[in-house]
Amino acid sequence: MGVEEKRVALVRETLGKDKVFSLAQYTPLTQEVVDFHNSQARTRIAHAPARTSKSYAAAHEAFYHCFPSFEKMPDGRFSFHREPTGDRRIWIVGPDYKTIKEWDYLWWHIVIQKRRTPLGRLYRLLTKCNSPQQGNMKIVMEFAPDPDGNQVRTVIEGKSATNAESLQGEQVYLAVLSEAAEMDEKILGRYLGTRCKYVLAPTTPKLSAAWLKKLIDDGSEHPELSIESFQFTPYANPEYDWDLYWIEHAKAESRTAGKIMTPPRGHDCFASLAACAAAADPWFSEQFQGQWTGAEERLLPFGAHHVIDTVPDWASSARSFVACDYGYADAAVALFFAIGERDHLVILSEVYERQITATEFVGKIREKASALGARPDYYVGDPKQPQIARLLRDRGLPVWDVDKRAMADRAAGYHAIIDAMSLDPVTGTAKLRVLSEKAGAPYGCPQTIREMKNLRRKIGGSALEFSTGAVIGADHSCDATRYALQTRPKPKSIEPDTEMRRYLASLRRRAAHAAPPSLGRLVGGAPRQIAGVL
Repeated sequence: MGVEEKRVALVRETLGKDKVFSLAQYTPLTQEVVDFHNSQARTRIAHAPARTSKSYAAAHEAFYHCFPSFEKMPDGRFSFHREPTGDRRIWIVGPDYKTIKEWDYLWWHIVIQKRRTPLGRLYRLLTKCNSPQQGNMKIVMEFAPDPDGNQVRTVIEGKSATNAESLQGEQVYLAVLSEAAEMDEKILGRYLGTRCKYVLAPTTPKLSAAWLKKLIDDGSEHPELSIESFQFTPYANPEYDWDLYWIEHAKAESRTAGKIMTPPRGHDCFASLAACAAAADPWFSEQFQGQWTGAEERLLPFGAHHVIDTVPDWASSARSFVACDYGYADAAVALFFAIGERDHLVILSEVYERQITATEFVGKIREKASALGARPDYYVGDPKQPQIARLLRDRGLPVWDVDKRAMADRAAGYHAIIDAMSLDPVTGTAKLRVLSEKAGAPYGCPQTIREMKNLRRKIGGSALEFSTGAVIGADHSCDATRYALQTRPKPKSIEPDTEMRRYLASLRRRAAHAAPPSLGRLVGGAPRQIAGVL
């Protein structure tokens, strides 16, 4: 056996992950990256801010798996094993063909470096195509035959999530979802979940990847799912631009605290994000610290301070009203609002049902009102579904009729929601809050909270700010909320009583002539005092 043959035999005999990484001159720098490589989970999610080596780590993990398992034969020779399904297939799936960084790393190691490392002596290249413009990205590595004489091959292909149909067919040994947060949930759930042995998902957190965040949460709670997540930090990249980081850190502190408090490299943000003032800025926290804030995409400024877990003491005696958004295939939603001090609103409960008729929907609204012990002052129907108001009116319920065109103004409605989510400088709380399901039945609005958190804008679109083409995600509870806010009578004055009396007097004078479209009228049932105004 010649020197080169002995060298190749030694490499093959010790072809563990550490050996492959060493020959590829790759060294994980932080413990979370080491844990990522050591994990045996079927699905591994590496989430981190940009430029923190998550794609680099995923590419090297995939590079190790490009080499089939092997055994040493009785005669001293080494033999690779063929996959039971034939060729070992590794797919690198990106949002499109041109942005798959992991592919570039693999091309470098497998094709460019082939003659410069002992690993290159273990295989020959049958195919090497790298044409992202044509969608032709393929490498075929051929190894020595298995003990039965069958050819052993690894096929690496670059795939695009925009061409989802191409992700069907073959059994896949390993799939790498490059920037998984930019992909639709169906890429993994429908196309790859049923045909992949292992999945790597390196990504920067994005609101559009709520499905991926749910996988992370499910994996931490249910080990049997074999899903593990790893939070990388900038320390994983030896070439990370820390100067840029601390410039943006200073800006974030200025936005959140009104002043710059920390000098460059003045503390270790990642030792305790809770103690970092800059982490309170959603954009910085997402882009530079890898947190799931959704700052760039989030349509509404909805945060933890908009959610309460216990029923307010005043809610049982508060005035209330109900707003509806009806759909059959999508969802039928009714929200129960309680009116608190300074005209603040709390959404106490919800009806959120799919595929029910309008009659069934109105029936469920009445059931929920009964369970809450509520007698709403008025009900707001869906301006696009007039049968809801009619059915409510037929049951003797007070319906608050308004100008349907005003209610259908999406931009005005969403601006009203954003304004309602702002903090009241007097109370220090948001003017609109939502009760969580922790309050216990019949209270709680889990679907409404989910919608308000996950509703996002389409980045780079040409549609108007709040048009249906500019908004991504379910918006049924949000539509009911904007109908509620757009039909609210002018709130009580928070000035001295003399101001309040003047306001009520002017309101009555206007109502004596003709009720303006923005206020509308009560139809059906006995008129009752509305929000302390009429």
